[in-house]
Amino acid sequence: MWTKVGFIGAGNMAQAVATSLIRTGLCIPAQIIASAPSERFKLHWPEPMDFALNDNHRIIKEAEYVFLAMKPQYLDSAIQGLVNDKVTLNSSRCIISMLVGVDLETLKKKLSVLVPNPNDAPTIIRVMPNTAMKYGKGITGMCHDVHLDKESEHLNMAIKIMEQGGIVEIIPESMMNSFGAIAGSGCAYLFLVMDAMADGAVKQGIPRDMALRIGAQLLKGSGQLVHKDLLRMDHAAQAHPAVIKDQICSPGGSTIAGIHALEKAGVRCAFIDAIEAAKKRSDEIGQAAKNK
Repeated sequence: MWTKVGFIGAGNMAQAVATSLIRTGLCIPAQIIASAPSERFKLHWPEPMDFALNDNHRIIKEAEYVFLAMKPQYLDSAIQGLVNDKVTLNSSRCIISMLVGVDLETLKKKLSVLVPNPNDAPTIIRVMPNTAMKYGKGITGMCHDVHLDKESEHLNMAIKIMEQGGIVEIIPESMMNSFGAIAGSGCAYLFLVMDAMADGAVKQGIPRDMALRIGAQLLKGSGQLVHKDLLRMDHAAQAHPAVIKDQICSPGGSTIAGIHALEKAGVRCAFIDAIEAAKKRSDEIGQAAKNK
């Protein structure tokens, strides 16, 4: 890959995607550039990748694949800055949006002020990754205009870029906010679980550093138990987490006693409510962007 990848916004997700591109060798550092409004972002930006202080114009000028990686509420001001700089977009560019809740229709409408010829417009793709991309263990939801050719060079390269960080699921746009509520936000939910389990272990006399190591390995190993068999159709039914949970719970044993305590506390419903709340908030953010 010899083109440049640019990021307007240089926060955690931009850093995770950029790091995955370097880690796998798809890009060299000179092919990656990010712009952010403050030097503080540079402190965490992977060296020696290029960093432009508050210079979105340069990102559009130099990068063929441009990630919108700012917070959704800053989209309008970023576009206005590009308008002021007389920046234009055409079909040579692929815009990859990581903006929570902001749909393709809204993106197309807002970016249209930068497109002098509607028949020569950039490709616009939405993605919803998570920060585990940094280590190649992420999962990304991706959607695009239904009229976009499946053989499009931009689409296939966007898929390849995101695959450097893990699995890519192509989904209808109607599922994007729900996908983000579990895959995008889910890491935070599991970190909360890990932290709570560590507290429980400390209460039972286990040192905290050991408790955290146990929790991290538990999440890693448990995911593998499900994931490996899901990839094998003949074992897919056995990979259901409820089946594996039942296999671990011996009659009258300690694990089923713990499961009973969790169910009594409403943990299952709490997770369902968390995903519903995150999806609802994404919908609200998207509606706010649409109404601006």
